[in-house]
Amino acid sequence: SRSLRTKATMAAAAEQQQPFVRCPMLVRVFVRYGGHNDVAAYGSTPAAGVSFPANEMQFYLWGKTTLREITDLISEQRPEVRRPRVQLSFAVVYPDKLGRQTMKEVGKLSTNETRTIPSDQRTLNGLRFEAGDYLDVAILGMEDPELRQRRLSRRPLDDDHHEGDHRRPNERPTTTAAT
Repeated sequence: SRSLRTKATMAAAAEQQQPFVRCPMLVRVFVRYGGHNDVAAYGSTPAAGVSFPANEMQFYLWGKTTLREITDLISEQRPEVRRPRVQLSFAVVYPDKLGRQTMKEVGKLSTNETRTIPSDQRTLNGLRFEAGDYLDVAILGMEDPELRQRRLSRRPLDDDHHEGDHRRPNERPTTTAAT
């Protein structure tokens, strides 16, 4: 009974030291295949105005949300990242003291890893992530499926099979002599 009161007192004291959070924060996540977005894509100077990279996802997350949980959320929206050997590299984008956007890589996780690694358990609070910061996520180990589909759809047909040409591959066109 005494040890329970001591544990309860310690837990209450620890909770008082942490800031009280009433609701989750909006976290804007920008995903890119092959590497991180350029920090300049975030409108890093006041003259550049407000600009953001493409491929934005938005999640309402608590400060105690881990990188593993964010990885799971991303893989729900983009199932193709669940393939073997695909990794997500996380970076936090935040303004420095002069107001310029800065990017800091904070962890790399495999989307289908079953064992726990230290990066899995890093929380947004642990990364000093604040409301207004952004997460930049690089998908490594695969190419963008949309770009791949566009590239394949533009691939020319081989020499033996032209569009609209219904001859057999070895058949020569017939010519008629003009009279």
